[in-house]
Amino acid sequence: MKEKTDNHPKRIFKKLLLCILAVILLVTIWFEIPVTEYISLDGNGNIDTPVRFALVTDLHSCYYGKNQSQLVEMIDKGHPDAVLLSGDIFDDKFSDDNSKIFVEAIVSIYGTW
Repeated sequence: MKEKTDNHPKRIFKKLLLCILAVILLVTIWFEIPVTEYISLDGNGNIDTPVRFALVTDLHSCYYGKNQSQLVEMIDKGHPDAVLLSGDIFDDKFSDDNSKIFVEAIVSIYGTW
């Protein structure tokens, strides 16, 4: 008669490893989703007409669809008067191609600073 070996610790380790991998995957996906946030300021009576800005930051030369269309569409939905680029649009570890495509696309549509 064969003796049954106890592989209970191995099963626990496998489940724990799968849980850790799942958490890493979910966190990675979470930080890759572009965020849109709307903020309104009243201007304290110093402006006559509303002005809308889109602030773009931390792109790190990432890919947002063919010709960066996903990102450009997100900006278009906000109907901004200008697009502000605050930093980390390019990344020193990745090709500049995606960032260049994005900048060229928005410069032709919006005032950009």
